[in-house]
Amino acid sequence: MNSKILALGLLLILPAIILFTGCDRSTDPHDDQHGEPVAAEVYDRETEELLAYTHGTGAGMHWDGALPHLHVGEEIELDIRFLDEDNNEIQLGDEFEVRAQLADGAPEGIIEIDNHIDHVDIEGISVGETEILFQLWHGDHVDWATPALAIEVEDHD
Repeated sequence: MNSKILALGLLLILPAIILFTGCDRSTDPHDDQHGEPVAAEVYDRETEELLAYTHGTGAGMHWDGALPHLHVGEEIELDIRFLDEDNNEIQLGDEFEVRAQLADGAPEGIIEIDNHIDHVDIEGISVGETEILFQLWHGDHVDWATPALAIEVEDHD
C-alpha cells in the first residue's frame, strides 16, 4: 500500500517539479525586451529622414551620414534608435532612455543639448564645430554609447 501511495505522489509531484525548474522565470524585463545594443540610427524628428547611422564593431565602429549644419539660434529634434544584433529597435520609455552629451574633449559652448526620454533637442548657440555622442541609459547606468558625431553651427549669413 505504501509503495502505491509513494508512486502516486511522485506522479503528481514530478510534473510540477519539471514545469517549475524547466522554465526561465526571470523577473528582469531587461532580459526579455532586447538583445545587446550594437548600432544606432539618428533621424530628424520632424521629417523622419535618416541622417546618420553607426556600423562596424569595437574600435572600428563609425558613423555614416552626418547631422545637418545648424545656424545660431536654430534647433533640431532628433530621434535616436538603438538596435540590437537582430536589428530590432530597443524601445525607449519606461525602462530605457536616450541621452546625448558632448564627447570627451569636444569644444563647449557651441550647442545646447536638451535630453528627453525618447529624443534629443540640439540648439546652436555659437559658431563652431563640436562632437556629441548618444547613450542608451537603463535606470542609473549607461548600457551603450555611440562614437562621437560631429555637429557644426554656422552664422546666419
